[in-house]
Amino acid sequence: MDAAPLSALIMTKRNVSDVHLIRTGPRGSPPVILVHPVGLDLTYWGGQIDALHGAFDVIAYDLPGNGSTPGTA
Repeated sequence: MDAAPLSALIMTKRNVSDVHLIRTGPRGSPPVILVHPVGLDLTYWGGQIDALHGAFDVIAYDLPGNGSTPGTA
């Protein structure tokens, strides 16, 4: 079975400024992106962010409708 084209997988486009995120750690180091479970927010990752930010470029964000990121229209 052929994979769906990327354009078919994109349901909505959001302005990046709408997404609440934190980024910490040295830029240029390997990135780690943390996505919380549904119904929670980026504070879920507090301990992991503390442990990883010395060696990794850590990015954690709130999914739409969770934490400080507004929901979709």
